[in-house]
Amino acid sequence: MKLKGLFVLLAGVSLAFAGCDVSVNKSVHVGNGEVMRRDVSSVNGSIHVGSDCEVLGNAKTVNGSVHVGNGSKVKDLGTVNGRVEIGEKVSVEGSMKNVNGKISAGKGSEIRDHVRTVNGSIVLTGTTVGRDIRTHNGDISLLDGCTVSGDIVVDKSGGFSLRKRRMTIRLTGKSVVEGDVIIKDKHLDATVHLEDGCEVKGEVRGATIERR
Repeated sequence: MKLKGLFVLLAGVSLAFAGCDVSVNKSVHVGNGEVMRRDVSSVNGSIHVGSDCEVLGNAKTVNGSVHVGNGSKVKDLGTVNGRVEIGEKVSVEGSMKNVNGKISAGKGSEIRDHVRTVNGSIVLTGTTVGRDIRTHNGDISLLDGCTVSGDIVVDKSGGFSLRKRRMTIRLTGKSVVEGDVIIKDKHLDATVHLEDGCEVKGEVRGATIERR
């Protein structure tokens, strides 16, 4: 997805007030064990979902972070400016997306769709991703037995530099990418680090492979 399309998709939360638990300039909190049957949204505030919660709608903001506690079940998670973080054993029925900020997931969590960011690192620990991981800028770490059912794709950055930027994709603890690793930006000096027992089952294109 292009930057413009991702920004429009996430920023649309500021207009989608109907049927949502919406705060414009404040953070939204969902307490431990609560069940929310609608979207949880903000514009200039963070979204905090506690442990063992169930959010049947989306949790999105524009300027703020999204945090989900251990054992919770949510739908799509997204922000434009901020982190998107989930704890352990979290079930994300949709995708995790942001533009500017880190994305992270704890051990035993499952993301059924995509993980996408533009500017920011992605750190997943013992996590299952049902489709692709995509980014423009930022390192990717798959730690302690992650499984990515699709591809890892690094799209072209909008900037230009005579010097190549470095990017690292690191797999540890028998993590597996079922698809390909595809680096589309020729201005990247990308390295895929594979520890013992880790594997990219498809092709690695545009990056150097280092095995440990």
